[in-house]
Amino acid sequence: MDPLSSDEGSYANYLVCIYEEADNELAEDVTFGLMAVQSNTGDIIYDCFKDNVTRNELGRTYSRIGHCRCLTST
Repeated sequence: MDPLSSDEGSYANYLVCIYEEADNELAEDVTFGLMAVQSNTGDIIYDCFKDNVTRNELGRTYSRIGHCRCLTST
């Protein structure tokens, strides 16, 4: 069973916070910090990863978490 899914087989609801930091002046390569909290159980998922301009890794992470509300930094 996928640890990110709930017992009912659907994805659990997470509140996700993302921090983004450019690795260079062009902002093509970015390091992301991500933390997700499941509001019903208090389960926490966190990760830090590098991504490129296409944001493939960020997209994969979102699809794995499933339904979520997202907070972003400005």
